[in-house]
Amino acid sequence: MPRVKDKLKSLEVRPKKRFGQNFLKSEELAEAIAEDAGLTSVDTVLEIGVGLGILSKALIKRSADYYAIEIEKGFCEELLAGSAVPAEHVICKDVRKIELAPIVGDKKVVVASNVPYSISTDVILWMIRERRNIKSASLLLQQEFAERLAGKPHTKAYGSLTVLVSLYGKATLGRIVSGGSFHPPTSVSSRMVNIKFYDQPLHELDHQELFEAFVRIAFSMRRKQVVNCLLRHFVLEKDEIKAALRDVGLDEMARAEDLELVNFVDLYQRIRQGKKNTV
Repeated sequence: MPRVKDKLKSLEVRPKKRFGQNFLKSEELAEAIAEDAGLTSVDTVLEIGVGLGILSKALIKRSADYYAIEIEKGFCEELLAGSAVPAEHVICKDVRKIELAPIVGDKKVVVASNVPYSISTDVILWMIRERRNIKSASLLLQQEFAERLAGKPHTKAYGSLTVLVSLYGKATLGRIVSGGSFHPPTSVSSRMVNIKFYDQPLHELDHQELFEAFVRIAFSMRRKQVVNCLLRHFVLEKDEIKAALRDVGLDEMARAEDLELVNFVDLYQRIRQGKKNTV
């Protein structure tokens, strides 16, 4: 295969910083990443950001059906020219603006991607939104970000995305990939993370979007107590929030990183039962 730099030149494409484009250089690494996805011959795979197609080839041969979402028109055309993928399976758009059901019907897909660092959070939130059509995801992400998805309470890695992902699925960390494995090279390492989505969220909530906002608010000032974070967004007195914390068995001086998923759910529901919030 031609060098990545030469291939990009032939396509008249320059890596765009705003898209966070860093391309895999090794077919061997692409094969290993595809293997980590755990695809079977009956799976439908959806790749986000095909780039030069190194990972695409490995995914196509391991799956029953293949779809791709790619924002760069030149890469879409290159994929269609060099494979037997149907044109209607290649969506040349921004993944964040796409609904899966009109594309894949009632199928549950396995998402696989070398995710651009610049849209990592957006991709995770998009998958949560589209989870009814997603069986699992195998993602190559910036190492620190990947470790946040699988973080544990009382650690620096634990954050709002950790909590939200754990509501909808289980994240497991995989191999670490050095920055030199990409063109242009990255200044930090990447890491695989596999997310297995549950058929139903672990907890039923009256308004999932409000719960997601609630969790983000609780983590908005990590060094502050939860009560002080919530005071800025709820029509409640400090003593009322402290009472809510006590009512669900939490220390009124707790910080967000001290709470597990079930604690966030209990506290959210207790406050929702109280006065009207303004999230």
